[in-house]
Amino acid sequence: MQPLKSVYWKMGDNLVIQLNGLPDGKMDFHWDLGKEFFASFGNSDILEARVGVDARLRKSGDCMEFDVDLDGTVTVPCDRCLAPLEVEIGDTFNVSVKLGELPEDAEVYDLSQDVYDYTCLAIPLRRVHSEGECDPEVVKHLGGNKEPVSGDSPFALLGDLLGKLK
Repeated sequence: MQPLKSVYWKMGDNLVIQLNGLPDGKMDFHWDLGKEFFASFGNSDILEARVGVDARLRKSGDCMEFDVDLDGTVTVPCDRCLAPLEVEIGDTFNVSVKLGELPEDAEVYDLSQDVYDYTCLAIPLRRVHSEGECDPEVVKHLGGNKEPVSGDSPFALLGDLLGKLK
């Protein structure tokens, strides 16, 4: 196995593997991604990011297989109070490519879209601070309307149903 090749992502870079002259065997790659990577995809929900990407490439003839590990944190707005919330992420995915499936003039394989998609999928759907950690100024306005729903409201029937379930 060849030694780890470390690549640090910066604006304008991609997670690119050069295909020309790539020998058969195994190679390891590493990229460190920040918020600029996600902003380059137009994602404004990710306020900050520190995501490490480790890719292990196995090449045999015209077949390549990537095993990719994602590990780190992203900061997103809390769904409840909109304050920044740091979320740990981790995921693993595989990509298999046969060189005949790529255009003949392809000199590189770009993992950027795959890494972006799997990182976004690793972020929980419900992103909220632990109980008591939300911004107290916002939370005091989240109490909602505690007044009973009048009988003329279409929601009155729902209130009656909820009352019967308790």
